[in-house]
Amino acid sequence: MPLDNNNSLPFINYGGDDNYLEMGNDNTITFQGVGPLIPLPPTNDGITWDVYNVGGYMSVNYLTDLLFNIPEGAVGSIVDYNTTIPIEFDYFDPLGIDNIIHLNNDGISSGRRKVGMLVYVAETNKVYQYSFDNYHDLYDNARFAGSLYEFYSEVTYPTDPPGTVQMITSIECSTSTPEGVAFVSAWTGNTIEGVDGATRET
Repeated sequence: MPLDNNNSLPFINYGGDDNYLEMGNDNTITFQGVGPLIPLPPTNDGITWDVYNVGGYMSVNYLTDLLFNIPEGAVGSIVDYNTTIPIEFDYFDPLGIDNIIHLNNDGISSGRRKVGMLVYVAETNKVYQYSFDNYHDLYDNARFAGSLYEFYSEVTYPTDPPGTVQMITSIECSTSTPEGVAFVSAWTGNTIEGVDGATRET
């Protein structure tokens, strides 16, 4: 295995000089790269697992893999190994504090879930879509009510002369208002159309 310039941290080239997996002295492996991942032949291995991407198309085994779980006794940031497609959610109900959902800067994804994503379930041999019929209304209502905040940062482009622009870097919504509750509830809800009497309207 090749070593870095210090002859101490082994790394594996993974699809070009710009991409590699690096192993630290604590045996932690991290990915370093800026270009597309390319499988190096000869190999039958894939590059990523679909369930570790954000949105898009995924395949899971069971209907329960579509659900978002809050483990019993959990408080704060929810990390649950039984949730296959998680969201970034802070749960404070037991403390009487507002819950908070964290969105990516696109405004339509959180964690690995994204509005419009498709998921095939082997158990039912069906494809399900993660959708909100009135998503933008819920978003705007929560923002106007003061529960949803868009955080901006100034980004400088290496143009001549350099240009700057304000860009959304993260989004948070709390349950501090009824509109915020409606938005957060839409993300944390576990209704599946056609299962346990749930319809598209419910």
